[in-house]
Amino acid sequence: MTSPSGHNLSITDLAHSLPDHHHLDYALWDPTDENSDRSRAFVRALRRAMVGIGHFYLQNTPLDSGDTRKVNQRAKVFSLCERLFDLPLHDRLSIDINESRHFRGYCKFGVEETLSLQDHRDMVDYGPEMSPLPFSERMFKAHPYLNFFGPNQFLDEDVLPGHQAIVMDWYETANEICRQLTRAMELALGVEKGRLSQYLDGIQPVMDDFERIEGSEQGVGVHKDGGWLTLLATSSVGGLEVQGFDGNWISVPPVEGSTIVNFGRQIEALTNGLVQAATHRVVIPATATQTRYSVVWFGYPALNLVVKPLDVPGGFSDEILELWREAVAQRQGKPIVSDAPPFIAGPDDRFGWLMWRRRVLSHPEIAERFDL
Repeated sequence: MTSPSGHNLSITDLAHSLPDHHHLDYALWDPTDENSDRSRAFVRALRRAMVGIGHFYLQNTPLDSGDTRKVNQRAKVFSLCERLFDLPLHDRLSIDINESRHFRGYCKFGVEETLSLQDHRDMVDYGPEMSPLPFSERMFKAHPYLNFFGPNQFLDEDVLPGHQAIVMDWYETANEICRQLTRAMELALGVEKGRLSQYLDGIQPVMDDFERIEGSEQGVGVHKDGGWLTLLATSSVGGLEVQGFDGNWISVPPVEGSTIVNFGRQIEALTNGLVQAATHRVVIPATATQTRYSVVWFGYPALNLVVKPLDVPGGFSDEILELWREAVAQRQGKPIVSDAPPFIAGPDDRFGWLMWRRRVLSHPEIAERFDL
């Protein structure tokens, strides 16, 4: 929890700015009956969102509405955020990320940067709870991203009651939503079952919660998420913006009962740009008087996979290609504008290497501390 092919498409072939944000009702999706009228309606709405600017609101998920087993998860996790970041610094530093070779734990304010500018946040990074992999010097040198597998750091119950239970509850629910959305995307694209979800086997997500500290207006600098799907829940304080394909910035205000979903660069790569990853940032005026909290769940492909454009016999579904053509027509041939830094990846780079390079760049002290 941080306190935050069958067809030839070019990444520059798709761009248009939609006047309104897409709002999808997750309650329509029935994984036990994908051919029901309600499930089909959800897939149609998702298909249209997939050719938008890379994000949508998702309403009525278990994260927001709760269920018989997990009631009020949003309330619980934001209460946890407030309690955690109200703790004295020495308590937060007892789970210092610099003491974890698995890149899990508390990261102090000002450590991370985007576009060479300091992000004004502190945060806690988590991932799936697991035991470290058996160490093999040969394997870990060849594949250093294996260091990502390991336990989280949690505060003791007497310091922060419910810390581990609330975080892992949120992770479990967000993981299932990601998998259900991935299945719905397969239907929207017209590809066979499992064509996308195979990339999630061994998924290695990270959840982020961060607290905004007054100062610079850069809460989080301009970027595209590097993974699969991002699920974002925010408190009532705004600041998130997405960039339209014309370059203009569009506010994404908090909507009660909704989770914001961003498409990541790996889905953009798989669809060869048919689905665009959202270019976004967090901007908070230095005069802001309220603390901004967010709980961000990043879904990633399996670390050992190479993500390349899908080879789809016969191409994607006629429905989504028609929506894409409409988008091109609305754009009138203008190129996509994105202020996000370019994505640098070799044609045979495993996703783990991409993630490893990013994390070591963000936390060089961890690599030095553990000689990684």
